[in-house]
Amino acid sequence: MVNFKKIFLILFLASFLLFIFSGFIFAQKTELEYPQVSGAQTPTTVKTAFPEYIKYLFNLAIIIAGLIAFASLVYGGFRYLTSAGDPTAMRNGRDQITAGLLGLIILLASFIILTTINPQLVNLKITPEQFQQGVILYAGASCPGGANPQGEEGKDFLRVRRSLSSLEDFNDKTQSIYFYNSGDEMEVYIYSQENFKPEDSPSFISKTHKAGDCASVSGGQSIILYWKTPGVYLFEKTNFETPPSPRLYTADSGDFGDFHDKAKSLKILSFTKAFCIAGTDGPPGCKSSDPKEVEKMCNDSHCLCPPNCGGMGDPTVSKFGAILHENSNFEGDCTVFFTDHPDMTDPALMNGPQDKPCINSGTGPYCQQKVWDKASSITLFKQLLRATPSGDGVTLYNNYDFNEEEGGKDLPLEECHFPLSDNQPLWIDSTRCSVLASQKASSIKVDGTYIALLFRQDGRCEVFKPPGDLRLKDNNIGDDQAKYMLVIPVAKD
Repeated sequence: MVNFKKIFLILFLASFLLFIFSGFIFAQKTELEYPQVSGAQTPTTVKTAFPEYIKYLFNLAIIIAGLIAFASLVYGGFRYLTSAGDPTAMRNGRDQITAGLLGLIILLASFIILTTINPQLVNLKITPEQFQQGVILYAGASCPGGANPQGEEGKDFLRVRRSLSSLEDFNDKTQSIYFYNSGDEMEVYIYSQENFKPEDSPSFISKTHKAGDCASVSGGQSIILYWKTPGVYLFEKTNFETPPSPRLYTADSGDFGDFHDKAKSLKILSFTKAFCIAGTDGPPGCKSSDPKEVEKMCNDSHCLCPPNCGGMGDPTVSKFGAILHENSNFEGDCTVFFTDHPDMTDPALMNGPQDKPCINSGTGPYCQQKVWDKASSITLFKQLLRATPSGDGVTLYNNYDFNEEEGGKDLPLEECHFPLSDNQPLWIDSTRCSVLASQKASSIKVDGTYIALLFRQDGRCEVFKPPGDLRLKDNNIGDDQAKYMLVIPVAKD
């Protein structure tokens, strides 16, 4: 027998989802009247950001699910009360009531479980640590309204959070631009034509602006926002020049694909976080004349400020380091970078220690044979800042398995043990380690907040993370080959 109630319910839900998501998919061309939902901002324009849609739809789905469960409960109660002694109708009514109660219990339980695990899973709050509000383009001069524009969006102003190949109805209307984010977080390029190309020259460039600045602009039909996400940027040109846009790496990459041997300069962007203090020119929502109110904002929502807004102390929270590998899969020679390098094209930098030795101290670079602009893969780590390394450190052994020779032979054990008392990297050669002097390294143990690199005389290297490796002969570095070692204190993820 065909269950028409189930078919109707499925068709109703499908139609509702199609209505909601069609409005989202075609948002650039269509505006809808969305119902008001508690706990979420109602989308009102075609420029509503994706996270705002997600938050709105999530809260709307919770409300609809609750209404359906409640309606099922009421309907079951009505059927039970009007059954007039009919056992079948009474049983159906009881089943309907049970289903409604079960639905409400499941909905409430899922909400409690999510909030217990992580409140953000149900709040979907866009925190200030995602403080990427972008810019506001104004049709009037001097940014009328500042961070709080008045009038009709698309006519009097336009909010922009991402690159747009066309400003559409706002083409050639821009007279001023307001910056939510500083030049440390975002660069802005405006073009006089639509569908900008890498070789086109922008009509407006802003790299050094502060959060809250306003600048004059004359027209424009497309815009690029270069968001400076913390990570390691590799540029195809020296001195960090663009276009083309740099390649951003926030995690290890074993193959550069079409970017092999193209990196000409390297920039490391730190994670920064500074709390605003009263009376400073912080970003919108993070400034107040009342010190207690500012303190509350910082504690509750972790307000972010550009470094020059009066933040307390060094704004750097953590900083990436980069290991460039000559070949894919983290193989071949490698070079370790702790700081920016604007030019990696000098031939002397690629011909080995005889022309320009690796520094191997301070901020480096650390290497045996320089890779520079011949990189094909990258390993990233977070430098340990303002802290002491934890754990036992790095130990290099002349035997396998950290003590026993392969085959169970009880040979004398030699080891070189290096715990560090500060957060500075340590370069180790044969004068500091007998295992390296004899080139008999067979296993390496890494314990705590460290990574270690072993180098051969010919420059080949390999990276080791906790817990290390029991048998180097199975690795790229090989057995009885290591001549140098670099120990790096790193921050926990």
